Amino acid sequence: MPTFPSIAIAVQADTPVNATAAQDTTAVAGISGGAWDVNGLVLPATLPAKQGSNILNDRIVITSELLAASVDKWVFGPVVTGMYRVAAVSHVQRVVGGAGAQVDVMVVTGTGVTVPSSGVTQLSSVCDLTVTADTPVTKTLIATPTDIGPGGRVGLDFSGTLTGLVGLIQIELVRIR
Repeated sequence: MPTFPSIAIAVQADTPVNATAAQDTTAVAGISGGAWDVNGLVLPATLPAKQGSNILNDRIVITSELLAASVDKWVFGPVVTGMYRVAAVSHVQRVVGGAGAQVDVMVVTGTGVTVPSSGVTQLSSVCDLTVTADTPVTKTLIATPTDIGPGGRVGLDFSGTLTGLVGLIQIELVRIR
């Protein structure tokens, strides 16, 4: 049987032995949100990361329509707090685009006047919007996706003939700090 290191937990001296979660929710060993129930100390599964008074999400999913009238655009940002990174990209078309229709996921770091097409691509190859309709495609990311910090943005860079295009793209970001 494996042995585990023991830990000490400080409890307020006035905590009654038969305390329940409804009666006593205290700060325990510097962790807020701990509560006692009949089984002992219960801690929340995860505590939200905060920067100042802002709660930072661990995962953000962005969904944007792909349409014949689409133009280069920003879909996320500018980041105010935290650091993020593109973790996954997928797309599907209900109606495929015309000749050479494609979109690239671009990241721009820092503040300033910058257009989406001048960002750093996050995909090993662009999203081909002429593939078979109703076929979901998951894209491969570059080896080292760009960190997206304060002022950073995520954009879409379209090219080719988009005539007839109807679909959507989903971009998943993860918080790295």
